[in-house]
Amino acid sequence: MWTTVHSIHLKCVVTFRPPFVIKFEDNGYEGFALDLIHALSRVVPFNYTVYLTPNERYDRIDDDNDHPAIVRELSSKRADIAILVKHQWDGQFIDFSEPYMTAHLSALIHKRYIANMTSFADILDNVRYSPGWGQLSVEKVLNTNYALIEDSVFNEYAMDRNCELTVIDHKQEYNPIEYVIGLQRDCRLTRSPYKADIDRATGSSNQFEGYAIDLLNELSRVVPFNYTLYPDPDGNSGRSSGMIQELFMRRADFAIADLMKTRTRERYIDFSEPFMRGHLTALIHRRNVRNMTTFSDLVNNTDVTCGLEESLGFIRTAIDPIIWSMVQHNGSALVNSEQEGVDRALSSSYAFIQASAANEYQMGSNCHLTVIHHKQEYYPIEYAIGLQKGSPYKMDIDRAIRQLRNDGTVDRLKRKYWRTKCLKDSDVVSVAVKL
Repeated sequence: MWTTVHSIHLKCVVTFRPPFVIKFEDNGYEGFALDLIHALSRVVPFNYTVYLTPNERYDRIDDDNDHPAIVRELSSKRADIAILVKHQWDGQFIDFSEPYMTAHLSALIHKRYIANMTSFADILDNVRYSPGWGQLSVEKVLNTNYALIEDSVFNEYAMDRNCELTVIDHKQEYNPIEYVIGLQRDCRLTRSPYKADIDRATGSSNQFEGYAIDLLNELSRVVPFNYTLYPDPDGNSGRSSGMIQELFMRRADFAIADLMKTRTRERYIDFSEPFMRGHLTALIHRRNVRNMTTFSDLVNNTDVTCGLEESLGFIRTAIDPIIWSMVQHNGSALVNSEQEGVDRALSSSYAFIQASAANEYQMGSNCHLTVIHHKQEYYPIEYAIGLQKGSPYKMDIDRAIRQLRNDGTVDRLKRKYWRTKCLKDSDVVSVAVKL
């Protein structure tokens, strides 16, 4: 279900450039760009009118410091959207969607001149070359010792239509080329109001992926709702300055990640029903496990240092008091990040204590690691979606989570991301993450 672009009329500017826009003798047009706009309009949906740039050209028409004619149509608010190549300089004036296609530089050359040339360096040494585009340039390649340096999309299109031509790709793919939808920038909002929907229609909802994103997509299918994702400003998902503050200050409607439900946080935000449960585990190198199977064994093993992430203070009261005492009196046992804890577990006699979901994910990625469970499940951990206090969406979100748990969707998503490629029957891992 789409809302921000529904039932509106957009003006789309394109430029004459095969295969994106192909001109017929009767002044009709077709091409990839026109088909793409039509496909987007059916997904979002919107109505649209297409027109060509005034001189039917994309290129810069004034001087090197000016932006292209097609970009000027957007920045001057004559057009709402455009099909174009992303240039960082143009980002000062317009917005870009997520790229729907990427390309790289290649050289279009006649086969009779190819000889043993396989790289751009060979071209520089053997033939004349020039950047450019258009039928005139292709004809020049056909008739002279000349190489046309262009993006791979255009050159491959030209090669497919003339068996005498071939291309030499830039092997290093230097300066990748991104094809995007350009959008008029709304000066009041600094972002086009259509950007989120266009990004989703081109197949990328922002630039994120992972378990939480898949879960969010499933929830939006059940409820349903539209959404826009953004990372918390300072990247501290579990601290008051991160996602919790975004909800408390009512800048976000909900937050989703490895967000654990705690009594302290419930003073400031609401939580949905949990979509995943777990408990504490210790991540440890297999060579250091020996006969240890419980946290009590860790306490009695003086060769192993137990530690946890320094910022996760809310876990301290959940750890067995004896283990916390050991950690507290060993300053080197605390680490600054999860990655530091994982690295120490890999390289030394160190047991990294954190939530079972996080440790089992790490174990699944590294066959040298295993986990020791807190058998008594001393501190049950619940992962939930954070919402504003008194959120009107809580009831619907809770209902959707229950449905996804009951129909097996949550379990399926867990198996997708918690792939344990190293598991053997003897591994101490079973149902640490319970749904």
